[in-house]
Order: sequence, then structure tokens, then C-alpha cells
Amino acid sequence: MEQIILLLIDIAMPVLGIILVGFLFGRIFYYFDLGILSKMAFYLFAPVMTLQIVRTNPLDWLQLARIGSVFVGLQIILALAILLANWIPLLRVDNKKNLLLLTLFTNCGYYGFPIVLLAYGEQGLLIAVQYVFFFTLMTSTLGIYLASTQKMSIKQALQQVVRLPLLSAFVLGIALQLLGNAYPAWNDFKLVSLIYRMMEMLHQAAIPFLLVTLGVELSKVPIKLHLKDSLKITFIRLFYAPMIVLILLYFFPVLRGLTAQVVILESAMPTAFNAMFLAREMKGDYEKAASSVLLTTFLSVASIPLFIYLIERWIP
Repeated sequence: MEQIILLLIDIAMPVLGIILVGFLFGRIFYYFDLGILSKMAFYLFAPVMTLQIVRTNPLDWLQLARIGSVFVGLQIILALAILLANWIPLLRVDNKKNLLLLTLFTNCGYYGFPIVLLAYGEQGLLIAVQYVFFFTLMTSTLGIYLASTQKMSIKQALQQVVRLPLLSAFVLGIALQLLGNAYPAWNDFKLVSLIYRMMEMLHQAAIPFLLVTLGVELSKVPIKLHLKDSLKITFIRLFYAPMIVLILLYFFPVLRGLTAQVVILESAMPTAFNAMFLAREMKGDYEKAASSVLLTTFLSVASIPLFIYLIERWIP
């Protein structure tokens, strides 16, 4: 118990503190235009951080392929386990598509990156970026399908994928790393060196900015808690789903060490903000999505230290 409390103080509380700063800012300046913050986070800070992490760290292609294949397998197993849990009267949620949207999709980027960085350092963050690469692909395809009340063609799904700046940043980061390795003089050009220094400064500012933006976004969430369904979704998202991932990787260690630890921790994150945005844009159940995001985000402060403790004990 003492170790869990220390993890709460050392890892969860700093992250929550910065989110609360953004939350209070959003409440005090209620009519502040959130759009500019969201756009800067989505199109500038998150992509630059991804690009910089990938560019400056040697990429293990075998590990990337392993993370991708394990990610797909875990999401299929989790989807089946969540639908199975929905048969239990205490956990039943009527809208199955909405249930999957709010429990499969986690805030593994804006919220997950700082948690992983504090828990496992820069090497852990590199693994988290690779995980989020596959997660973003799922969000832009399956996420849109689950949130939408209309059907989406394969062409439309591919168009959504191509437009995502985070995926482009990942690919560009790999390209720049390969270019620098093949032609070391490239990194010494004055203009290139200047751009890289600017990117590093943006990278250093990215995590605080993303957390403040998350707090401001939470302050705008309509507080109309669908308490009954939201509590069910919160239990599944914060405890049931990550515990399944932890048990699977303990008994079937297809991933080991730090890679397994980061993947499990990312699976313990709260409901993704994108789930709320998708529900709003695709005419889904926005109010239930918003209340689930709010509830899981604040309650994750207690659940995440617990899972870090379990990960350290079960996954060497």
C-alpha cells in the first residue's frame, strides 16, 4: 500500500496537477476559444514530439512489428471480453457500439505519454509512441465506424488515415533518421541544425502543453453524468480491460520487459478524448461519451498507480 501511495504522489499527482491547472483555466475563462489550443495540440505539439522521439532514437523494426501484431491480437481479445462482460446484468450497457468505443479506445497519447515518461523514461516513451502509431490507425478506422450511425466506405477510411498528422510525423521521423544515418553531413547543415533545435524546444514543451489542453477540454465537458452506465464503463476501462492485458502478457509473454510494461500501462489509460469527439461529429451518444471521459480521467489517478505496482511485481 505504501508503494502504491508513493507511485500516486510521484507519477499520477504531477500529471493530475497540470490537468487541473488547465481545468481551472477553462472554468475561469469559460468563453476562451478552445479551438486554437486543440489545433496546436493536434497539428503541432503531438506530431513534433512524435517526430522528434522517432528521429532521435534508433528504431527496432522487429519490436515495431511485434508491438503491431500483439496490439491487433489484444484489441480483438479485449473486444470479445468486453462484449462477454456485457452479458453480466451489473455491467450491461444497451448500446454495444458505444460500449466498445468508450472502453477499447484509451487516451494513450496526451495522457499516456507523460505517465509513461515519468514511470519508464525516454526509452519507455519511444515504445509508447510506437504503440500510439497503431492505436491511431485503429481510431481513424474502427473508431469512426463505432461512433458513426452511418456506414463508411474503405475509401473514406483510407482518406481519414492519410489526413492524420501524427501518422505523418511518425513516418517523417523514420525518414529523417534513415537520412541522417545514411548521410551524417545532413545533420550538420546550418538550416537543418536550426530546425532540429527548434523541434527539440517544441518537444520539451509538448507534454505540459498537451496536459494543460486536456484540462481545458475537460472543463468544457457538459456535466450531465449518466452515472449508472458511466460507472460500468469506468470499471471496464480502468480495471477489467487492463487486468486482462496484464494476465495475458504474464501467462503468454509474447512481449517482455519494458515493452510489455509500457503496453500494459497504456491499456490502463482512461477513455480517449477522441471517443467523445467522434461521438459528437458522427452523431453518436455524445453526452455519455463526455461523462465517461470525465469520470475515467479523474478516477485513473487512483487506478494507474495500482497497475504500475502490479506491473512491477508481475512483469520483470
